Amino acid sequence: ESSPRWIHVRSAPANSPDQGWKLHVSATAASAEQVLCECLCVLLEGDAAFKVAYSSRFLDDLNAGHAGETQIGKFITVYPADDHQAVRLAVALDKATKGCRGPGVPSDWPFAPGSLVHYRYGGFKEQLMQTALGEIVPAMTGPDGNLVPDRRTQPPEPTWWVVDPF
Repeated sequence: ESSPRWIHVRSAPANSPDQGWKLHVSATAASAEQVLCECLCVLLEGDAAFKVAYSSRFLDDLNAGHAGETQIGKFITVYPADDHQAVRLAVALDKATKGCRGPGVPSDWPFAPGSLVHYRYGGFKEQLMQTALGEIVPAMTGPDGNLVPDRRTQPPEPTWWVVDPF
């Protein structure tokens, strides 16, 4: 399945919740082919749902900040089924991409110093909400079942109700 800017991959056993720990693997247009080759085996063998930037031109636009600073570096986005899979995939993706090049992801925490793998807690499906000030923002479900803003801040801020498994 693909959209104009992303190629979406979901293996039959992949189970994506509505929100959780997102993994982002960064790359440059020059390193994208190598990063993708290194990551594909990990993602396919790990039954992961993910999306990858459709073209090197689109990746250049992302890394230049044309889609907003929070999108810089987001070449591959992984949607783990749970915390355990998130950590397992982050470890494997970090190992697979050692020596590859890519920018930092300003809205995420790096998995390890110098890693191309970054993470943050957020929504997996497109949800929007209106704030008290009338602003329309991305949203996720809070622990009480109500929508809360899905903030992509720089630097990232912890989501108060979840424990960082990394």
